[in-house]
Amino acid sequence: MKTRETQIRAEPARRADPAGNERLTAMTGAVLLVLFAAECLTLLNIGNLLTLHVFLGMLLLGPAGLKTGSTLWRFTRYYTGCRRLTCGRGRRLRCSG
Repeated sequence: MKTRETQIRAEPARRADPAGNERLTAMTGAVLLVLFAAECLTLLNIGNLLTLHVFLGMLLLGPAGLKTGSTLWRFTRYYTGCRRLTCGRGRRLRCSG
């Protein structure tokens, strides 16, 4: 009888998927757009909505960090020549010095 732990160990490790990263970046961008629009609306009446404004600002930190991380991952994978991401046409970063 196999337990869930042995099934997980038996499965081959999944490789990073550029399409999944693209979906993650797009969904995070949509969430950021909605939250940022709500944040901007609180500026219209900042005196009465200061608590909501601060709350939304703090709520924006998570999706903004996730968006930055997923974009940085994609940037790094592209410029290091990941074949799955660039179909073999990756550009190399060159440091001149």
